[in-house]
Order: sequence, then structure tokens, then C-alpha cells
Amino acid sequence: MTEKTQASLLLRILEKAQQEKPRGLRKQWYPPASQEQVQATEEALGLALPPLLRACYLQISNGGFGPGEGVMGVIGGFEDNRGNIVDASLWRKK
Repeated sequence: MTEKTQASLLLRILEKAQQEKPRGLRKQWYPPASQEQVQATEEALGLALPPLLRACYLQISNGGFGPGEGVMGVIGGFEDNRGNIVDASLWRKK
């Protein structure tokens, strides 16, 4: 994916996310994740996040945006009933 395409997608995701109202488990709008939170999450998962998802966390919000209950956050971000993406990964491995 080109940088221009990614930037265009990020803008569309941000615009859509800003139109959403908190609902369900989403009680607030989460600020973007820090580099440290994303790196700690990648280390805990043992893999790098896909570039577009990583950019969403860093530039849009640390989870809670998107369809349904929203995208799970990285460490320190939005948690659904399974926690953040690290918690969910560990839950799946059980």
C-alpha cells in the first residue's frame, strides 16, 4: 500500500470514527496510543502489527473505533469483554 493510499484510508477512518457516539462498552473516546504502548503490545504478541492497524492506533485512537463494539486497543487502550488485543490473544491460546 502506498503512503498516499494509507493516508487517504486513515483520513476516512478518522472521519467515520468522529461521527460515532460512545455506546456499549465504549464509554469514551480513547486518545491515540503512544509508540511505547504499540511497541510493548507487539513485543507481548511476538509480532509486528499490520502497518495500517498500527497507524490507526498511533494516529486515530487506542481502540474503541470501528464497527460493533469497536477495535480492541493495544496495552492501555480500549478493552472489550476479553480485554485488549494482548489479553484476547492469550485468551485464544488457552
